[in-house]
Amino acid sequence: MAELLDRARQLIAGGPWVSNVGELIAVHALIYPTRDPVCDHCPAEQGRAYYAIQRWVNQQENSSLTFSSSNVKKGTTARFHSDELIYTPHGLGVAYSNKNLTDKAARDILKADPDAAQHFSVLPPAAEAGEDEQPLTASQQTAEKQAEQAQHPAPAPAALPGFDYAKLASAMLDEVQRRQAEAEAKQLAQDDESHEDEGEGEPEVKTEVLGNGVEVTTGHTDSTAGDDHNDEQPVRLSRMNKDQLLEAYRAELRLEPAAGLTNDQLRDAIAEHRANQVDPE
Repeated sequence: MAELLDRARQLIAGGPWVSNVGELIAVHALIYPTRDPVCDHCPAEQGRAYYAIQRWVNQQENSSLTFSSSNVKKGTTARFHSDELIYTPHGLGVAYSNKNLTDKAARDILKADPDAAQHFSVLPPAAEAGEDEQPLTASQQTAEKQAEQAQHPAPAPAALPGFDYAKLASAMLDEVQRRQAEAEAKQLAQDDESHEDEGEGEPEVKTEVLGNGVEVTTGHTDSTAGDDHNDEQPVRLSRMNKDQLLEAYRAELRLEPAAGLTNDQLRDAIAEHRANQVDPE
């Protein structure tokens, strides 16, 4: 029983996240032989097994274990004023209460912060030789281990080799330039294809002779020629404004338009006049 209790205490001292799952399963099976075995890959079952073992250890310490004064020191003397008080020493990350307080922890607290004495109803006695051999509860062992780890942290792992950021930036720039060159080449190829397509199947150029001797060219014309004669092409009736319509009316009908004629009436009169001027043949 004593060996099993020691194994259980060591297991509980490691905290709920037990690294040795095999030991957890074995200890749980010895304590609770009638229960189903703990699953070795189920964190939920392992957590329940851990707290079951913890309860068993507390029961054994509170009821079954007795120590004679000849070979075991007395329990923790130091006490806080209230069982509700939780004291967290700066920099340790360990929360102490009357449930896990030890005389050694109380002395460490007072050494780091003498003003903390106001929180104690009973101060710890001076340290004595062999006091570290005093049996501790599971919660006390856990607190002692956390405090020791905080005071003596594990060395940080060696830093990984750093990246050559200059080389990485150069490679990224090369890739951007390569993609830009590909995009430009693709765009040039598409432009060449579009120019070739524009040269094929050009619509027929037609010239319409109006009754007043004005020629109107429709369809596609050469761009250079179009640029030279754009200003000389007459404006279509549908695009003429009021002033242009009045001017065309006077020039073609050789009459002064009646006052109040609308744009549509002017267009109709000019169009009718042009139709009458077309050679019937």
